[in-house]
Amino acid sequence: MHKVELIEVRIKRVRGVPAESADEAVLVEGFGIEGDVFGGKAGREISLFDESSRLYRYEERKDGFCTVRFAENLLTRGIDYTLTSCGTRLAIGEAIIEITKSGKECHPECPVFEREGNCGMHLHGAYCKVVRGGSVHPGDQILVKSDVEDGKA
Repeated sequence: MHKVELIEVRIKRVRGVPAESADEAVLVEGFGIEGDVFGGKAGREISLFDESSRLYRYEERKDGFCTVRFAENLLTRGIDYTLTSCGTRLAIGEAIIEITKSGKECHPECPVFEREGNCGMHLHGAYCKVVRGGSVHPGDQILVKSDVEDGKA
């Protein structure tokens, strides 16, 4: 187990409008983030990216879909998603989330994919479900655990 940090919370309240940074997100068990248009998608209630991917996305892949179309709900610091697996749990603030999918799909119509093939961004994120609801805030420490019992951090 090791500690990492939640850097940013983003909520997409309206389709077609960029996600907004927020000072708090309320995670709802079986749904995702309260008020987020993508909530309720089984197994993909919350999207995560690690901060290390941000520079890669913005500096070198400005026209890629991961930059212009995809906005993570939770931006973390210190998690290597290539080393996580389904079932890994993250205790953040009052909540516990569980990784349901490491990585994300590349889109064949993405300009970066067309130019370079698989750019590697698909390795820098994960999708999660909410196991225990609660509030999370930027600056919260994240405890990374495997096989945590429901309701225990």
